[in-house]
Amino acid sequence: MTLNTRVADDQLGQYYRRTAAIADRLGKYLDFEAVMSALQRIHDGQLEPTVLRVGEFPVWLEAEVGGKSKEELIALNKGAERETSSYAADIMSQDAWKPGQVELVKFARAKVRDLGFTKNPTTRELWACIEELGHSLCEPADGPALGGAFKDQPKGDVCWTAMKQITDSDGYPFVFALERRDVGGRWLDANWTFPVGRWRLGNVVVFPIRNK
Repeated sequence: MTLNTRVADDQLGQYYRRTAAIADRLGKYLDFEAVMSALQRIHDGQLEPTVLRVGEFPVWLEAEVGGKSKEELIALNKGAERETSSYAADIMSQDAWKPGQVELVKFARAKVRDLGFTKNPTTRELWACIEELGHSLCEPADGPALGGAFKDQPKGDVCWTAMKQITDSDGYPFVFALERRDVGGRWLDANWTFPVGRWRLGNVVVFPIRNK
């Protein structure tokens, strides 16, 4: 195969890294036939342009994060009519939870399938995919900050912060969840999130974006 010399080296590097990542996922949580079909459409020039921008997400929410204590964040959520569960309060009391530096961050909100998965990935695979796409995981204080900023959450909605898990007082790994139940109000919650636990394709995660 002859490569077009006008293609920049960094573009070739991105291409090879992405194809290597796809090859590594084949048979694990990417369906072989689905990938081959997509590659054939690319070869035939039939792929829609938007599909070539995998990894780009619109800004869902821009929020100020960092610089607030546990008590200040609980009060912030209370002011936004969002209660803080005992699970969320627990992991905010752990040494691994840090307030962080004040900054304005843009976040994306995506279903697991929107990240390219066709089979239910593990937490480890999901987090790795987000980083492979050029984004980053949430900082420990991002979840509570988003709880105070996400004021129009509809009933029945829940989303999880893609973040390094924090071990609670009983030794279980947790991440924050923003939830509004069908009956009742909004909650800043936290759920068990084991590295090998699997996510449904319709589950929704939020994370900082780096393409906007």
